[in-house]
Amino acid sequence: MFIITCGTNDQRMQDGAVETPLDQFEENIKKIIAIAKQYTNDILFIGLPPLAKPSVMLKTSEYSDERIKVYDEKLQSIVEFSGLPFLPIRPAFEEAGVKELFCYDGAHPNDKGHELIASVVRQCIC
Repeated sequence: MFIITCGTNDQRMQDGAVETPLDQFEENIKKIIAIAKQYTNDILFIGLPPLAKPSVMLKTSEYSDERIKVYDEKLQSIVEFSGLPFLPIRPAFEEAGVKELFCYDGAHPNDKGHELIASVVRQCIC
């Protein structure tokens, strides 16, 4: 089984430009699906977690929760169109209280955040 999540870094802005434009992101996801299907049809895509706040700066990169939502929606659309399951993770973070689930930087899940992700995935695959 492949369990795949991706996209948070794809949406980050550097020097005023999105690192991976949405159309390139779509092509990348389609390629990942095609490669994974060469090995198994047991593939699960996990949605993107939110940020702890609307915008986060890490060094010279700006992360936007609104852009993450757009990339997450695009990911879900592609995955479901391909006939594969998509497991949204944002609702679990929002229900649990987003701010308590992140490291100091507001972008990366802390231990509790990763435990939440593992719990949601475990419920889905068991």
